[in-house]
Amino acid sequence: MRKRLTAIFFALLCVFMLAGCKKKTLEAKIKKEDIQKLNDQAYELYVKPNPLIRDYHVEVEGNTIYYKAYFAAKLSDAQVLEIKASGIDLVNTIFQVKDGIEKTCGVRPETISYIFYDVDGNVIHEVSA
Repeated sequence: MRKRLTAIFFALLCVFMLAGCKKKTLEAKIKKEDIQKLNDQAYELYVKPNPLIRDYHVEVEGNTIYYKAYFAAKLSDAQVLEIKASGIDLVNTIFQVKDGIEKTCGVRPETISYIFYDVDGNVIHEVSA
């Protein structure tokens, strides 16, 4: 009986200890100012030199990072196909970005998504890994 009570006590102790632990997330680790800097850099790199792109946002939710590109004009079918074809290269980029973020923040993103929106806000293409 004493062994059973001891086992139950330690099992409950483990449950309460684990319940008190917070899972580390990128959202908790990355400051809002750093996300704003990423958005400012994205604007300089992608929006300013490219009249086709209206806006570009980096968002962090939990352990997921979203890179969202919004196009300013209607795209031709050929342009849409080109965006979709770039998905293979983006998957390789995603794994490199995950490695870099893990080194910098100490937390590996579960998912990174690149989402491309047309001028009306509809999703053209999404690549996640």
